Amino acid sequence: MSHWLAQPQRRWVGVILCWCVVFIALATAPRLQAGGGPVIPRYVSKALIASDTGDCSNAAQPCRTIQYAIGQSWPGDTIYLSWNGSFAAPSYTFYEHVTINWSLNIVGQPVPIRNTYIAIDGGGPGGIIPPGRVITVTASVTSVNISNVSIQNGHAGQNGGGLYIAGGQVTLTNVIVQNNLLAAQDGAGIYLNAGGLTLDHVKVRENSTGGTGGGVYSAGTLTVTDSAVMSNTANMGGGLSLHGPATVTNVTLNGNSASGSQGGAFHTIGYNTKVHLQNVTIAGNTSQYDGAAGAIDTGSQVVLNHCTIANNSAGSAYTSGLISSAAVTLTNTLILGTGSYSTCSGAITSGGHNLGNDNSCHLTATNDLTTTIPLIGSLEHNGGATQTLALLPGSPAIDHADSSGPATDQRGVARQDGNLDGVSIPDIGAYEYIPLHVYLPLILR
Repeated sequence: MSHWLAQPQRRWVGVILCWCVVFIALATAPRLQAGGGPVIPRYVSKALIASDTGDCSNAAQPCRTIQYAIGQSWPGDTIYLSWNGSFAAPSYTFYEHVTINWSLNIVGQPVPIRNTYIAIDGGGPGGIIPPGRVITVTASVTSVNISNVSIQNGHAGQNGGGLYIAGGQVTLTNVIVQNNLLAAQDGAGIYLNAGGLTLDHVKVRENSTGGTGGGVYSAGTLTVTDSAVMSNTANMGGGLSLHGPATVTNVTLNGNSASGSQGGAFHTIGYNTKVHLQNVTIAGNTSQYDGAAGAIDTGSQVVLNHCTIANNSAGSAYTSGLISSAAVTLTNTLILGTGSYSTCSGAITSGGHNLGNDNSCHLTATNDLTTTIPLIGSLEHNGGATQTLALLPGSPAIDHADSSGPATDQRGVARQDGNLDGVSIPDIGAYEYIPLHVYLPLILR
């Protein structure tokens, strides 16, 4: 009896069936990372059922500590942190010193009522665990993303109290870096040794060191957007100490202090270090040292566009209250000095459309305004992610900037026809004035 397929045909059918089985197996198998392991979510919780057993992949049986979960993970995994529902601090705080040796994502969650996130706490003086750095990212890392957490109470005898980055690309999103303390080292909040750091919707606040960079010390490439650097202290560079390129956009630096010298808000080192600031508010920063800058002290190339610099101060009169500069370019920027302080000193280049309340900044380019009172309000929440200094009605800064600037202000507000002359022109500084439109029939009623 003959077969319906000849021998060669049966052979090819067998080969095809084998390949189909292989294809289905590959399609349904867990996806592998370059490191060889499957991409598996890991779970860590403050719940009572949490235990450092297993591989942390079961959300119903989470692990207890972040470091244990990292040890179970593969490069590229995501570790999810959760709390137990109580509003007492231990219920949403992981007291750990965390080391990240490969690419990972760490995702926390907001804690309602407390207006904070799940915390990773380094102990600090008198803490539950011995004090130390909160998070270390080693040089072997390619990419680390951390979101929805608070990095706090680091107290290290080395650079980087809250976060130390040896290399790679690190991104913080919706993160608070706070209350980290160093004696005399650099970068109380964050120390970037190499690689890149992106801060997006981050608050860096109330960190302190006797060294350099109370908030952030950056020797790599720094990008900051929609964030606030506030109330940090250091000997130099109270908010930021920049030793590499930086781009700062839609950011407020306020209340930072250089207790020794040089730059309450930030200082830079190295002529080849290029720093770009756009839609940035720099307010209420101080330097205690005579002759230093209350806001910006720079030996680098710094470009400011649509920035508002106001109410900063230095050690005494006849000092540089705002900018002590080697190479600063100002465009569409509002500068308000304090009292008898000289607003600027050093090499200032005007790109035009600036406003200053004295002549010390040498604003002589097209449409610059000097010895002019800007009429601004106090620092407060006026919408957007950060606090700003609002322009008051009648401010000379309204509709006086270059029309080729950014389409929105620091808050994300589109450019307005501030003086109601029928033409929408940007305002000088980081804030765009929104005029009050009155409907005439309502007045006549």
